[in-house]
Amino acid sequence: MNSTEIPQTVTFYNRLADMIVKNGDFQLHSGELINQSVGSWFKYQRNQSKSFKEAHWLRDESLQRYT
Repeated sequence: MNSTEIPQTVTFYNRLADMIVKNGDFQLHSGELINQSVGSWFKYQRNQSKSFKEAHWLRDESLQRYT
């Protein structure tokens, strides 16, 4: 007799598979929500970082030229 022929085992594995799928869907949905809510903040920080680097570069260049 195989384990697939025992109804309790089949039911157990089906429930386990359903639980994994539901948790996986929950994780994907949570990841999408986090990405939507903080994605704009990360984009803002990245742009600010670029602006700061450009301003720092301009400052260094002007100091080199005028000193």
